[in-house]
Amino acid sequence: MRTSRVIVPLVLPLLLVGGGLASEQLAKRTLEDDVRTAVTSLYPEERVSSMNVRGRPYVVSSLNGEVSTAYVELAPGRDARRQLLVQELRPDEGKVGRSRMFVTLPYADGQQGKPQLTRNDAYTDRATVDGRTVTYRASVDGRTVTVRGTGVDRLRTALPEGTSWSMVGTPAATERGVLVEVEADDVRLPRA
Repeated sequence: MRTSRVIVPLVLPLLLVGGGLASEQLAKRTLEDDVRTAVTSLYPEERVSSMNVRGRPYVVSSLNGEVSTAYVELAPGRDARRQLLVQELRPDEGKVGRSRMFVTLPYADGQQGKPQLTRNDAYTDRATVDGRTVTYRASVDGRTVTVRGTGVDRLRTALPEGTSWSMVGTPAATERGVLVEVEADDVRLPRA
């Protein structure tokens, strides 16, 4: 009898904490499944390679039926690297508030580019390629992103179907290539 008075107050908090941690992990997996399902239903030609779901505590996000923010790395394509930022995903309502895709197109013909940074070490739309300064411009026409640079070959890649994309800002010349940001608002998930 006396031992139970000592053990119960010690064990009860451990059980509560353990149950809370297990619930949080289960909710996180559920939210990741929701994101993976949304991305693959919107963009069936893309494959998710990793993701980072935000919105802690996950249990609350799961109970609210929403994913506030998820960073999704898509499997590298043959012509570009793609990352996706999913915001305000509501799977029960079948919609995504905002979908932003960051597309990095490698420099033409395997060339190496050295980004020209600002004084604050921020990327700009310029890089040094083969000893020349190249300024890049980008545009979106339907599903095609086109990047043009002064004196270099044009770069192109196709965006996933089923979404109306628009440009965000100017391109950024990085070590890996030219980064272009596109977005789509109020995206409806296809019905299963």
